[in-house]
Amino acid sequence: MNSLLGAFSEHIASYLVTVEDAEVILKDKPILRILGLQETLLDTQLPSRTDFIHQDVFTEGFFSIKGCDIRFIKYGSGAQVLFFTYGVLGEIRNSFKKQLTAFDPKLFTSIFWDPPGYGQSLPKGRSFVPFQYIEEDVDIAYELLKLLGVCKVSLFGWCDGGHLSFVFSMKYPHMVHKLVIWGTKSFLTIDNVRVFEGMRRLSNWSPMARSEVLKAYDNDVNYITGIFNQYVDMVNLIFKSYGRNVYQELLPYVDVPVLVFHSADDVMVSTQQVQSLLNQLKFCQYYQFSSGGHSCHIKHGQVFNEISRNFILEENKT
Repeated sequence: MNSLLGAFSEHIASYLVTVEDAEVILKDKPILRILGLQETLLDTQLPSRTDFIHQDVFTEGFFSIKGCDIRFIKYGSGAQVLFFTYGVLGEIRNSFKKQLTAFDPKLFTSIFWDPPGYGQSLPKGRSFVPFQYIEEDVDIAYELLKLLGVCKVSLFGWCDGGHLSFVFSMKYPHMVHKLVIWGTKSFLTIDNVRVFEGMRRLSNWSPMARSEVLKAYDNDVNYITGIFNQYVDMVNLIFKSYGRNVYQELLPYVDVPVLVFHSADDVMVSTQQVQSLLNQLKFCQYYQFSSGGHSCHIKHGQVFNEISRNFILEENKT
């Protein structure tokens, strides 16, 4: 049990990176002159809050959507649009530090967001009504992408972000090109529940994970534990009252190509759970890392990015 808790706390820590590290990530990247985001939206009626920081191909800002101030980062101006979304207690720069500027800005437009209640998006606080919270996030993500002028997108979903990606592809199929999924499962096991239960107390997290999540959420212990405990309550409810099922019934109806990554040592997603995804998805490719835990996109960023790049650019074989 302790090894499971340690591995999961390392997973939480992998979301996190210091401001100094984030600045290094952006340093010495190629600068291209492109049409500014504000100019591209001149013909769009903007919501009340539209704060932008421009660094040529790099844009960071907020949109007010459905009563929330949603933070996003946009990098590049390429025709292939990628949208990255994570799970519980993530944050843009921390969750996707190896992807933030990894994709050629002339070929790709990479978009990242903080869902409501996570990272810098406002208001703080979330509710976790089973399935409803994912579907609400799907609608907000859709509105965000529309405001950014996106017509077609490939979704990169990590953990709960994978659930969002599956639901998005069902609700807005006209908008989805492909999916890249990792750390995601379609049903829960008792081991999943035990790991989450063991993490209710912040004192049970590893020192590194505890330190980093406190930095990311301004040392607000009550907020961190409040969000996490609500999430664990929701996991228990799904396990006990919803047949352990997490959108399993949707998978056969996903009509776009899906790339699934998995690490053999991921304590959060078993081989059985990954095999269930592979068995139910119609158009699926699979890549397994021998190590990398729940964060293969960070531990093996270069390989992950290269395989994903090739998958997105290859012609559909459906």
